[in-house]
Amino acid sequence: MNNISEGFCRKSDAEFRQFLNISKGSSGEVKNMYYIAEDQNYIDLAIASDRKVRCQKLMNSLGGFMKYLSTKK
Repeated sequence: MNNISEGFCRKSDAEFRQFLNISKGSSGEVKNMYYIAEDQNYIDLAIASDRKVRCQKLMNSLGGFMKYLSTKK
């Protein structure tokens, strides 16, 4: 969320896209952490699965928004 707000305050859509891309990568890291937490039995399988799905939805949404910004005139 902080990367998105920092990017929003930048001067151009290209810079904003860069920060959205960073946010997308961070979401991938969080998703991976849920895999690790699940493997180490730190978190319930159902909770980990739900949160991994949420992370993937967020990454997909960010990707779609980045695509929109790159085609916007």
